[in-house]
Amino acid sequence: MEKRTQETERILNERFNRDNIIALATVQDGTPYVRNVNGFYEDGSFYVITYALSNKMKQIEKIHMWRLAAIGLQHTERE
Repeated sequence: MEKRTQETERILNERFNRDNIIALATVQDGTPYVRNVNGFYEDGSFYVITYALSNKMKQIEKIHMWRLAAIGLQHTERE
């Protein structure tokens, strides 16, 4: 895994170091599944709040393939 730059870490903390709605994508039998989850970023990891026996957790456990995407981020120009 690539080491994150300080700037990348700053951006991740700025945008995700609080309660967020994040899109979580998994795959089962070649079919993608995307759902909104509650999560946050802390100490270099994303944490998602969910039921341990949910389908998304079963898919992650079986295939170990998932992706996260930010939802509704507002970009503001910096001076």
